[in-house]
Amino acid sequence: MNNIDTHFSIDDYLIPLLPHLPSGLFAAQALSNIRSIARQIPGLASSFFGFESPLGIVDARADFLLCFKPTESGREILSGHHDSLHLPNQYFTTPAWQRVKAFSETWADPNSSLYNKVENTWLEFDIAENQPAIPLPSFFFGTYSAIQAKMPPHQHQWVTGGALKILLNNTLPIDTQRQLLTCFNALPDEAYVFQVGTMLARETDAVRICIRGIAPEQVVPYLLEVGWSGSAEELKELVERLSGLVDRVDLDLDVGATVYPKIGLECYLNMQPKFEPRWARFLNGLVEKGLCVPEKQKALLAYPGYNHERMNTDVWPKQLLTMSTLLGAHYLSMIIRSIHHIKIVYQPEAPLQAKAYLAVTHSFLDTASLKTLDMRTLPKPTQPPSQ
Repeated sequence: MNNIDTHFSIDDYLIPLLPHLPSGLFAAQALSNIRSIARQIPGLASSFFGFESPLGIVDARADFLLCFKPTESGREILSGHHDSLHLPNQYFTTPAWQRVKAFSETWADPNSSLYNKVENTWLEFDIAENQPAIPLPSFFFGTYSAIQAKMPPHQHQWVTGGALKILLNNTLPIDTQRQLLTCFNALPDEAYVFQVGTMLARETDAVRICIRGIAPEQVVPYLLEVGWSGSAEELKELVERLSGLVDRVDLDLDVGATVYPKIGLECYLNMQPKFEPRWARFLNGLVEKGLCVPEKQKALLAYPGYNHERMNTDVWPKQLLTMSTLLGAHYLSMIIRSIHHIKIVYQPEAPLQAKAYLAVTHSFLDTASLKTLDMRTLPKPTQPPSQ
């Protein structure tokens, strides 16, 4: 990196994307607010980020998500340990950012329990019309060693007694710790927790856990076992209906002293809409049930694709052009757009809601691969959490 100017921002990735961000999903003000945050985040911090869009309203709001991995510079930038790249000093005058930094400092310490267990972290920004001067993030972390019931209970202590205590400034209530351990220990054999989060930017003490590998028929029995008090029959019918439409359904739940009633069901299809007709059928069903407005259905189907430096040389970040040149003439800097998943939010005695999670991935691709690239399955290097 010695020959490269590394002082560029996430907004430099966004500039080539702007013509490909449908107005039906990104209102001008929302996009402006996202870009104001992106300008403050060094470009080398993350090559994978995305957006969250509520589908049931015409208003084109969009929230902003950023992934940080130890294989890139994100961990060092968040912890303040990078030699030359930093977040704005004023960020760390707020408790939320102070906790992010404390977590990242521990994560960067080879002697800590987090160092070899945390695979990635996420910052999630709620984008409002009147954005605060210092954007406040919610924070998630993903694990290398998945949290599973077949692990001895003491192996989960690094989450409840370590990671979460740092993020919550040693205020994780003992009842929440016990309920989390109950949720971990009750997981079905093939299921695991892949993301854990705290809504630092919101007025809630709940901890979000995201579960993968749980079969549709296991969802309701699992929730009842951990003390969930919602309508079993209603949720069972919803899970069965969704699982018949998609390739996988993951489960999100909020945990405090009890398991909260609101449930998230993340719906995945393995291929992108151009090559997967079930996307259109799935979204048609959401429109019919009033969970997605037609304008956003159309915009979602138009979103996936890619562009590379030779298609947009005039607006491509010069630092990325330099990097691809150093890799050799056979490599191109490429930005890939994909629908990651759709989340259906269930809450007893409340209307269902649907949200889309859109991914953006930057990578360097050799030109030989570009010739055969059909984008049937777009790269998904890291799992974005769902708020």
